[in-house]
Order: sequence, then C-alpha cells, then structure tokens
Amino acid sequence: MAHESNQARLLNYLVNKRGYSSAKEIASAIHVSPKTVYRIIKHINAQNEEQQLIQSQRGLGYSLNYAAYLAQHPELNRSRQQHVGEFTSVERRSHILRQLLVTAPEKHALNDIFGKFYLSESVISSDIRIIRQMIGQYGLKLNRRNDYLWITGDEQDIRTVINDLMISDDDISISHFLKSNEHIHQSDASFITRQINYIEEKLASSIPYPYDVNLFSHLYILVERYHQVGTLVAHQNVNQEVLEHLYPKIIKVLQQVIANISKYLQTQIPMSEAYNLYQYLSASRLENQQVVTMLEDDSASPLDKQVTRFLIDTVSADERIENIDKKALNGMLVKHIRPMLNRLSHNIKIKNALLNQVKLEYPELFSTVQLATNQASRRFHLRPINEDEVGFITVYFAQAIEQVHHNINTLVVCTTGLGTAQLLKTKISNRFPMLNIVQTTSADKVLKVLQERHDIQLIVSTLKLPALDTVHELVVSALFTNKDQERLGTVINQIHGIN
Repeated sequence: MAHESNQARLLNYLVNKRGYSSAKEIASAIHVSPKTVYRIIKHINAQNEEQQLIQSQRGLGYSLNYAAYLAQHPELNRSRQQHVGEFTSVERRSHILRQLLVTAPEKHALNDIFGKFYLSESVISSDIRIIRQMIGQYGLKLNRRNDYLWITGDEQDIRTVINDLMISDDDISISHFLKSNEHIHQSDASFITRQINYIEEKLASSIPYPYDVNLFSHLYILVERYHQVGTLVAHQNVNQEVLEHLYPKIIKVLQQVIANISKYLQTQIPMSEAYNLYQYLSASRLENQQVVTMLEDDSASPLDKQVTRFLIDTVSADERIENIDKKALNGMLVKHIRPMLNRLSHNIKIKNALLNQVKLEYPELFSTVQLATNQASRRFHLRPINEDEVGFITVYFAQAIEQVHHNINTLVVCTTGLGTAQLLKTKISNRFPMLNIVQTTSADKVLKVLQERHDIQLIVSTLKLPALDTVHELVVSALFTNKDQERLGTVINQIHGIN
C-alpha cells in the first residue's frame, strides 16, 4: 500500500511539473529517498514496456510522457471532451484565442484548433471572423492560409490580450490562481508566487491588490510565452546603460527574478525582461515610501500633481461635491495617480474587480469622474484612461464625500413594532453604521413620532406608509436581504448627493 501511495504521489508530482526534475528533487517533494524514486520509476516503466511512462535524460532528470499517461487514463480525455462540449460560444472562442495567443506566431492546423468542438464550417468561419475583430482592437492579426491559423503582432500586445483573458472579476488576490484552474498551470503559479514573495521581502515592501494580481499575470504570461515559443518571442532592445540608470538595489532584485525564471524554464531569458518588470513595479502602488522614491524618475515633471489637482477641481465643480476636503483628498489621490501615469506611459492595464459594484453604487459620480478623466487625457496628452482606472479614482472621491456628511437620522418601522423592529435595527446598524437609528416604532405611531422628531431624514419600513414629502422612505423585507441592502445603499447615496 505504501508503494502504491508513493507511486501515485510521484505521478501526481510529474503531472504538475514542467520540464525535467532530478531524482533528488522528486524525493524531496514526495518525502522519500532518491533510491526509492529510482525503484518507483523502474517499476512504473516495467509495467509499460511498449511506451515508457516516465522519460529520462542524462543531466536533466525525469519527466512524464504525457501522451502515454493520457492513453492509460482515458477518463481524463472523456472528462475533457465533456467539458469542451459544455462551452458556450463565448467560452469556446476565448479558449481558442488563448491557445493561439500563448503559442503565437506558431501555426496550428485548423482541425487541431476546432476539431474537438465538432463545428460546422459556417460556425468555424464565424468564430474566426469574431476572433479577428476582437484582436484587431489590439493591433493583432489572425491569419488563415491552407487550413492553418496563427496570430501575428507586437509581443506587448499579445501579452496584453492574454492578460485580459486571464484575469476575471473574481481575481481579487494571488491565492485565486493557486486554485484548480484549466488555464493555470499550478506548478507555475506556485513558482511565480514565490518570486513575488521574494520581491516583497528584498524590497521590504508589500504589493497590494490589484498590483499584485497584475504583477502575477505579467510573470505568468512571461513564463507561458517562453515555454511555448522560446526564442520566437521578440524582445525589446534595452542596453546596459539603460539598466545602469535604474536604481541598482531594485534592478538587482529583478535581475535575480529573471535568472530564477531562466533556471526554472531551463532557457536563457534576456535581461530586457528585468526592465519590463521594473516598469510594472513603477506602475504599482508600493507600501515602502523609500522604494517608491527609488522607482520615480528624478527628471520627471510634477505631472502627477497637476493631473491630481485638475481631477479634484473638475469633479468638485459639481455643487453636490464642492464641500469635500480637497487637501486631504489630494494627499490620498496623488499616491494613486503617480503609478497610474506610469501605467499609461508603459501601456500597462490593471483589472478592477470592484468596477461593476462601483458603477452600481455611484453611477452619477462615476460618470462625473469619467468625464473629468477624459478631459485630463486631452489636456495633458495622456493615453485614454479606461473604466477600470476610473473606478479606482471614483472610490477616492466617494470616500471624501462620505467623510463630509453627518450620520442620517433614521426611523425603523415594522407592522407591530418592538421585536421585529429591534431585529431589523440590528441588521441595518451592522451593515450601515452611518445611519443613526433614533427610534423603532409600529406603523400606527409613525406620524406621532415625526411630530416629536423633526430631525428624522429617513424611514426604513417593512410595509408601505402614506407618502411623506419631507422624509425619504424605503420599504424592505424583515429579513433585510442583499437586494434590500443594495436599495438602502442607493437611498443613502441620494441623501448625500453622491449617486
């Protein structure tokens, strides 16, 4: 039984390991001796005389013959085909596009790409046309000739599209990528996470969300591209003088990361990738101010301050927002604008997982900020500022506005009062601490309470009340559902004038 367990652990390790591994590495991973590893491999290959399951190469070690492994485990193919059959048309095109992008500019037989989906020629032609339109927005080209497909274009544009496909709205931390995912190789994800931890340790600076997710995706795509196409990847020419101009402490750390990746992939990664990594760090908001200062270009103009001031002045021209503390907002927002300008300069995009929530809770404020960012782009000759960036900026303004307003005096009303009202009061207070619940009462006593308390601004009730001109009203369920919470949040924003 122990032998079978060791055999399963060894196979599982090789399934999730890219390239070759020495017997010592395997032994350390599955907690046995190198001699035991040799015995297990010999036993596995003895059972597969026609085609060895585990390949060996002198000086490199052992790797899994994945084709032979799949042949012995047909259930893996069946489950994969079953999954493919469940793809929607959008998921299918994303799956195909990612396959073409990761290996670009290599050519693929049309049947290798579309065969597993069992599609008609008209559907295939439609998918190709839609994919061509999708990547055309990024300056990439989908080529079709003699039943072969391949993508051509600038390397940075290829990585940008892979990044957009890879990061979803659910990806709010690096840990998400360490979970089971058909598009993420788990050993790669673990390796890249260690590299980010190394950067944070050496620079004594944590990398917060969303910059950690952005850095992870950059490194993961780098590993995928070099693994799939190697020297076919076009490189940016960065001479030694450029690298020497950068802060030596930081560039040394990043060069070590690139060296680690070279060793991991068993190929030579050019040091121009260290420069690309430097750009990503300069486009991130780091916690260590000393490192932030190192990343800043001393010769740069005070553009970050000018853009920050312009956005604050433009947005606060709205009379509903004019009373915000501009000085306090400036101190917070400029720390975001500085790396944002670096992102725009290097054409680096970050995903805002909270974008839909921001647009839902602050629709008018979001529109106002978006208009201001469009004006800023024209005035300061910047690249267009996308919705993800606008969402981040909107949150800063929303926080500044909420700090201006006092608590909202609220009356909680239920059919019979007391018990249900007290329970509802507790739920509301926990979710919306800015509400000052002055009293709970039954429906038949509402008018009396309002005559005694002229300062009540909001009534939250479990039943419909007669219309009141001077007070905001909201009918909710006694259970105070998520939908009720969303609606109450909207009413609070209306009272504050920040919707």
